[in-house]
This record gives sequence, structure tokens and C-alpha cells, in this order.
Amino acid sequence: MQKDGREIRITCEVEDTLTLGRMTEFQGELKVRSSEDYDRIMHSIYKYGIAFPFFVWKKGRLNYILDGHGRTGALKRERERGVTVPALPVIYVQAENEEAAKNLLLRLNSRYGEITIDGINDFLSGVDIDLAEINIPELPDLAEQLDALLEDANDGGHNNPEFLLFCPECGEQYHVTDEQLREAIEYGD
Repeated sequence: MQKDGREIRITCEVEDTLTLGRMTEFQGELKVRSSEDYDRIMHSIYKYGIAFPFFVWKKGRLNYILDGHGRTGALKRERERGVTVPALPVIYVQAENEEAAKNLLLRLNSRYGEITIDGINDFLSGVDIDLAEINIPELPDLAEQLDALLEDANDGGHNNPEFLLFCPECGEQYHVTDEQLREAIEYGD
């Protein structure tokens, strides 16, 4: 436990761990992160722990990080602030050489599909997740789509259109205005 009461917990199970000092960054400047990005990563780590292992390519004595650079940067900053960083969960990924390892790293960062407004509504049905804590590139576009839907409803001659929402737990129906809907999902400035 840290002096401020926060601790970095490991919340996944793996067969092996490595200390931060035994892992070597591999992606270079592939991604750029701001101080705010690292703060958001640490907020997530303090809230949920290290819930996913680091993917590591072992080459000789070096343990190259394929996935986990953001967490590594955030954890190094915390360590500089005096926070104790435990040994971190790792899974070893096999690659014949550096080219193969870089190929795998790019595949880790690839996305073969996109999140849609219908998909995220269905996925989040019945749960309370603060999307402001999550950085999914499509979310701003989804907010714009929702805004367009609400504007279309307003243009249709309704001053304050209503939407029918169903409670996923009890099945009860609720009539809400676009204003109430916006407030409920914390949409806006």
C-alpha cells in the first residue's frame, strides 16, 4: 500500500511476471501520448488494477514490450513519484526476428471492424460505464450521429421530440425528451 492509500494491484493471472526494469520498449515513437493520456491510464490502473498482461517478445536476454507501452510509460511516471510498482504479468509472444515482432505489434494495434451507435447501445444495455474514461476513436463520431438523429427529430415539426426507452431489467417503458436523453448520457459541452 502506498502512503496515499493507493496501490497498483494485479487483477489477472498469468504464469510469469517481470519487473518494469526488465522490460524494454520496442515501438519507439509509433504512438504519441500526452501527460493527460498517462493520467487516464493510471486512473484506470488504480481503479481496475493491471487487468491485462503485457505481451512480450523475448530475444536473448531482452524482453521487448509488444503491447503495454502506454501502461509502461504511466507506471514509470508513478515510480518516479515514489510509487512501488509490482512485478507485472506477462505473456511471451513468439517471433522469429525483429521484422516478425514489428509485424505482430502492428497487428495488435489493428482494428478489423468498427463500433456503431447500435452496437454500443446494445453492448452497454443494462450497465453503467463512464465512456468519458475510455478512449475509443469512434465515440466522438457516435455522439455526432446521435446529435444528427436528435436534430432530425427536431426538424420533423416536433419542438421537443420524445423517445421511448425500455428498462432492460424490468421492461418498463419511459417517454423521454431529447433534452432528457442528452442529459442522461451526459452529451454536450
